[in-house]
Amino acid sequence: MDCRPNGEKQGLLLVPLSDSHLPRRAEFANDPGLRRMLGIPVDAPQETPDSERPWLGTRLAAGDVLLAIEVDGEYVGDIDIFFVPHRRSAEFTLVIGDARFRGKGVGTEVVQRVLRWLFSGGLLSLEPSREEAPTNRAGFPASYVEVDTEPGRNPLAHRFWLRQGFRFHHFEGELHWLRLTREDWLVSPGRAAIR
Repeated sequence: MDCRPNGEKQGLLLVPLSDSHLPRRAEFANDPGLRRMLGIPVDAPQETPDSERPWLGTRLAAGDVLLAIEVDGEYVGDIDIFFVPHRRSAEFTLVIGDARFRGKGVGTEVVQRVLRWLFSGGLLSLEPSREEAPTNRAGFPASYVEVDTEPGRNPLAHRFWLRQGFRFHHFEGELHWLRLTREDWLVSPGRAAIR
């Protein structure tokens, strides 16, 4: 995977997550290392495309934007974007399921594209080289984005989100909720300007 002059990863696409991705997604969900990171018991029932299908339907029915992350045509993970319209905000869940692509900048590129898209109200595309983009169903620029982490269980994910500019906001049980506001993102070094 090469970088383009603007720093974006060549060969990285965000496409709607579909039924065709579910067999590979089930493989990811059965990986013992990923299960530990996600807090899923290693001895929990194995996932299958049929067990993933209700999750996909439920998330889409809830209005989430589910995007498969493809690198050079290979599905390597996904991001679930959940809108909270009454707060003008969104929440993320990012999973790089294929271990070969962790620590390679894929997650960073995905998050920066999605932040640019959310904070522009969908005016800027998720795919700079393509015109089509999923509809920002919220119809507004997000005022902030939140993610939840468990630093004790998955310190790598916690540090990843801090590097993306997210900051601690509040606790919910064991969860640390981190927040990035549109204002903070706009003044961060290296962020694309939003007009």
